[in-house]
Amino acid sequence: MAISLGIASLGTVRAQDLAAKVNVPFPFRAGAATLPAGEYAVMRENGAGLVLIQGRRGSAMLIAEPELTGGGASAIPGLTFEHSPKGNVLTEIHSNSGSLRLVQIAR
Repeated sequence: MAISLGIASLGTVRAQDLAAKVNVPFPFRAGAATLPAGEYAVMRENGAGLVLIQGRRGSAMLIAEPELTGGGASAIPGLTFEHSPKGNVLTEIHSNSGSLRLVQIAR
């Protein structure tokens, strides 16, 4: 089962391709980290396959697939989580320019 959340604000910040703030109402896994519910900033480093998710009570650095997939005006900014026996796992970040699939690290 997939869960999608909208992003509260989306904009471009110097040195990042994507900067957004999102309120996640449940604990979730992001890469190897388990993060509590709360507000997070999501940033993709310019020119790198790294995504930083940073909140007051935790943060995670994630590896993203090299390219944004197609998007455009119809894309709705947000995050997608997959529900699994290990909890909710962040799998994609969506922006107006497309979707960024995150590489999952087994643990």
